Amino acid sequence: MNKRKVAIIQNRFQRGGRMQVIIHMVKQLNKRCIVPDLLSFQSNITKDDIKNAYGEDIEFTFKDIFMNLRIPFEWNILCFNFISRFYLKNYDLVINSNNTSFLLPKDINMVSYVHFPRKKRNIIPQKSIHFSKGNKKKLLDVKSDLFKIAHYLYRFDRSISKRDLQLANSDYTKETLLSLYPLGKQEVKVMYPPVNVSSDKNNTPKKRQVVSLGRFSPDKRQLEQVKIAQQIPELEFHLYGFVNSNTYYNTIESYIAHHSIDNVHLHPNAPFDDIKNALAESAFFLHSLRREPFGITTVQAIQNGCIPVVHNSGGQAEIVSEKTLRYENVDEAIDIIKRLNRKKDSVLDNYRSSLRNNIENYSAQKFEQEFDKILEEKL
Repeated sequence: MNKRKVAIIQNRFQRGGRMQVIIHMVKQLNKRCIVPDLLSFQSNITKDDIKNAYGEDIEFTFKDIFMNLRIPFEWNILCFNFISRFYLKNYDLVINSNNTSFLLPKDINMVSYVHFPRKKRNIIPQKSIHFSKGNKKKLLDVKSDLFKIAHYLYRFDRSISKRDLQLANSDYTKETLLSLYPLGKQEVKVMYPPVNVSSDKNNTPKKRQVVSLGRFSPDKRQLEQVKIAQQIPELEFHLYGFVNSNTYYNTIESYIAHHSIDNVHLHPNAPFDDIKNALAESAFFLHSLRREPFGITTVQAIQNGCIPVVHNSGGQAEIVSEKTLRYENVDEAIDIIKRLNRKKDSVLDNYRSSLRNNIENYSAQKFEQEFDKILEEKL
């Protein structure tokens, strides 16, 4: 029997939560002796980057299609979907990692893993789902959606092909999909992103310090984390992540220098082992994104024995079951961290045990088992 040809599509491959999901999909495809093609306009990550950042050695082929169009980001996504249709005809299965099926052909065998629908991000009046009280969408948004063209085009995105299986990364994302498209609940399957959850407990001695992990980008709110740290000088804060926005990263550095904050340490583009060690030795974890569709880094933190303090919105409530660890505003976040730091080690250990019992659903092993069942159906 001929080997099946599989394509994984995304307009731009780079480090982040989507790449972590793709890595475990590729691992499962490799077990079936399938080496997938990763199709994009541009790859901002290499095989060596994947090995260093994620600790995984997988087999795949990067294929840049057409050219990297220098157009606003939302146009780039939709143009990629439209242009990729001319490259997908010979594949037995297409795995869509672009968070939208709009303008993709309706007659191909496809699985769409949706971290959060691009349509929802575009049709809201605000600039971002993560800043509901922030700026409105601008007509002259040169970087993202000039003249609101993508914003208006998504009004014609009304249905999803029956051959396109929708996988949502959380119940929060599933409910959003159901609110946008005429889909039955059975047509959207929740498949939590994969995290290397082990039954072994982390026995690394814990330091009373706070760690954060996420790309340096305004929506991740590292500047807010610095301001929180400013109010808790008795604790050290370590902020890890790849630099998604040089401008934003420089703003954070400038704020730290201007206010002479000495308990915040930035770790841009750190290797996988450094991140793993930081999570292993830190007592607390801070995650500030609003309406996070899921939050892989929070699961990683819990797995490594960190007690997470997260915003009370989005998929974070599914991960952090303890309500007293979720905050509504910066003052609450400061109070929670200070309160935790006053707790005895035995009390913190109880938190850790309770949180770990809730993350078995997010294991990489479970993800790969469920994804293999889908491959069995779709190939």
